[in-house]
Amino acid sequence: MPDISSADAMRRLGAWHDHLPAGVVVHAADGRIVFANRLAQDLLGRTEAQLLAIAPERADWVLRRDDGSPLPPEELPVNVVLRTGRNVSGQVTGVMVGDAMRWLLCNAFRNTMPPAQWSKSSCASPIAPV
Repeated sequence: MPDISSADAMRRLGAWHDHLPAGVVVHAADGRIVFANRLAQDLLGRTEAQLLAIAPERADWVLRRDDGSPLPPEELPVNVVLRTGRNVSGQVTGVMVGDAMRWLLCNAFRNTMPPAQWSKSSCASPIAPV
């Protein structure tokens, strides 16, 4: 197999992710978004550039639990994984997109590859519409 650069590998992986039937958001260890496929961008109502520019500590999302009550940022699946190391599966989360609440099925899991192979990421969050 020919050697490929990590940038080339990320481009190839990104192209593959754009064909998945789920949104995928990849976060760095500090919570920053480092990748979001096209479906994730569509579901979240933001461009990749907008998603990449969001600081992890910013609370500019309007989020809801499945019962409609406010969801604090620390309860977002990615933040639970980054804080506790435990995976989160099947969390229904409301995200305000424009003037409408969009309900998403959210999952998050820690990257289990050795740190030298992380390619700057530590957590992936697949999402899908409910």
